[in-house]
Amino acid sequence: MRTKNIKDLSNQELVSEYSFIVAKESLWIPGPNGRGISEYEKTMQRSQLLRIELLSRLGVPKESIFSYAWEKEAWAADAKRSSQLQERLNNWEKDGKQALTLTIAIEEAKYALAKFDDVGRANYDLKNGEDSGRSQEAEDQKETARKEMRHIRAFIRKYTRSRLTKR
Repeated sequence: MRTKNIKDLSNQELVSEYSFIVAKESLWIPGPNGRGISEYEKTMQRSQLLRIELLSRLGVPKESIFSYAWEKEAWAADAKRSSQLQERLNNWEKDGKQALTLTIAIEEAKYALAKFDDVGRANYDLKNGEDSGRSQEAEDQKETARKEMRHIRAFIRKYTRSRLTKR
């Protein structure tokens, strides 16, 4: 059976599908060797999209819906430790193309970490202390960059390692 586009659902269909998916999420148990994880992630993404549509039809402003959507996730506190990563995830949600999931957050973290090695980027200058005239400012910038990189690496390690053991 093909699922309907969320925008085409009536209010009653939207509420009933959302309640069905929430019940399905609460009863989900991983199979042996982590089977069914991708199906679960698809269900979670559909649930977030349904919730966003439901709240927007109720008149809640999109900005508050999006910031609430990923910040209630368990991994959000770890993502917020890095201001660079938090900014990337907020920008992702504002685009509104797709609900933010842990998989997307990990990819964004990897992308943000890679930007510290791209010559000509602000993060590269921050990492190498090239944006300041004084040596003390340069050292402070380098320390800030190391701290950001450490938080992003820790996020990636923590959530890729746990995902690999579940499979």
